[in-house]
Amino acid sequence: MSERPHGFMRAKADRCGCPVCHEALRAYENRRSRLIAYGQWKPFTDAAPAREHIRRLNESGIGWQQVARLAGVSKSSVSGILYPRGRRAPASRVRPTTAAAILALDIDLMQHADQLAPGTVVDATGTQRRLAALIRIGWSQRRLAALLGTQQPTISRWLHATRVSLATHQSVIDLYDRLWDTAPPQATPGQRAAASRARRFATEAGWPPPMAWDDDELDDPAAQPQGARGVAA
Repeated sequence: MSERPHGFMRAKADRCGCPVCHEALRAYENRRSRLIAYGQWKPFTDAAPAREHIRRLNESGIGWQQVARLAGVSKSSVSGILYPRGRRAPASRVRPTTAAAILALDIDLMQHADQLAPGTVVDATGTQRRLAALIRIGWSQRRLAALLGTQQPTISRWLHATRVSLATHQSVIDLYDRLWDTAPPQATPGQRAAASRARRFATEAGWPPPMAWDDDELDDPAAQPQGARGVAA
């Protein structure tokens, strides 16, 4: 989906099998195995520090949804840290990347975030994955562009970008949160054909659907989709 440099991320995200990517992936797996053997592997971290930092931000007038926007993580990730989900308690663990992004928000700076945030540039991984997942369930690039108030070539550019603006990232998060479990309109032959083309294109590209991702993983470059979860044609 993007022209990443050869190495671990290209091996994991793009499944490149060149010698450089293969060696980087092998080194990662070896390190992971060693850390597991030593009891030092930590794919998750304690959510309490992030939760307390969000609350301090809230007390300073920064709402939890704005925290998500400024940190460049999904609203559901922040909500899950703060609030119960049904009978489940608030998250006790989070991805280290999610915690780090939240803890990096400076309270004094965030009080002026409305003026600073829109031009901020962030990693495009989450934007790419959300757009690709929506295309995988039939949302065409043309329809996504219309919903995002842009043009189809812009969607294509975002799908291949390494960095996007925070405003773009948050717009895609908001759209994804609305559509991830919703099929596109298919009332007419044209709509059905567009949805079918989108699904076929994404399937051939190897893009997983929304159900293959945990919300906390979408913005984590090292995370991988779960092939056993809802990967259907």
